[in-house]
Amino acid sequence: MTTMDPIQQRSMHAALRTAPHVQCRVGCLTARARRLEDDQTRPQLGFALSRRTGGAVVRNRLRRQIRPVMRDAQLPAGWAVVIGVSPARAGITNAVFRSQLNNLAQSLRTQLIEHAS
Repeated sequence: MTTMDPIQQRSMHAALRTAPHVQCRVGCLTARARRLEDDQTRPQLGFALSRRTGGAVVRNRLRRQIRPVMRDAQLPAGWAVVIGVSPARAGITNAVFRSQLNNLAQSLRTQLIEHAS
C-alpha cells in the first residue's frame, strides 16, 4: 500500500485543470495527472468535487471512498493526481460507483506507467 500526500498548492490544481499530462475518464469519474518536478516524491492526490455533486456530507463521503482505492492502486511516485466526480454520481448505485472507481484506478496506473517510460 502506497502512502499518498494531499495536493496543497492551488497552482498544482490549476496546472492539472489546464494542462494535464495524462487524463482518463470512466463513467462519472475523471482523473487528471501531472508529473512532479521531483520524481522520487510520493504521489499526491486532490479532489475536484463541485457543490452540484452534493452537499458537504456527500462530498466528504466520496473523498473517503476514493482515497483507499487510489492508495491501493499503487500509483508510481512523482505524480500529482486530481479526481473529479460529476453530478451524474447521484444516479448510480454504490456498487456501480465502486466498479467505476476501481476501473479508473487501474486505467490511470497503466497510463502513468506507460507515460513514465
